[in-house]
Amino acid sequence: MSVRLRNLFMTSAALLALGVAPGGAQPTGPNIVGGNATVSGAGTNSVIVNQTSDRAIINWNTFNVSTGGSATFNQPGSSSITLNRVTGGLGPSKIDGTITANGRVFIINRDGMLFGRNAVINTAGFLATTSDIRNADFMAGRMNFNIPGRPDASIVNFGNITASSGGFAAL
Repeated sequence: MSVRLRNLFMTSAALLALGVAPGGAQPTGPNIVGGNATVSGAGTNSVIVNQTSDRAIINWNTFNVSTGGSATFNQPGSSSITLNRVTGGLGPSKIDGTITANGRVFIINRDGMLFGRNAVINTAGFLATTSDIRNADFMAGRMNFNIPGRPDASIVNFGNITASSGGFAAL
């Protein structure tokens, strides 16, 4: 069994046994580093991002959404993108609540992500990746996700990810 497959199995089994995101675990420490957006409710059960530019980059200390929690992205249009980068180095993101957006949401966590059985994602487009992108490339529309994440990191989905008609979901 490969190291990556073994790590995926062990992580999945442990997180399913323990529950995915502890109560109150929500995105924390937002820092807007590109575009125009505001964040309200960081660290609470309901995080709201209001974005006024077509593209925005938010670096987060953590990006978890606990069971019953939500992260809502209000964007200018369905082609708008919010790039959410986890910079805290505190392990994989655990999503077991709801993420909604009228546009597209990208989440980068070089340590990986787990979408639990209660996770519901409803967006015009959704990307979850361990690979990173340079800010200048993203803001210019060059989707060069060429900065590798941790080699043993994985993305596991037990939830429900939905993209609107003409949209995409990529893990």
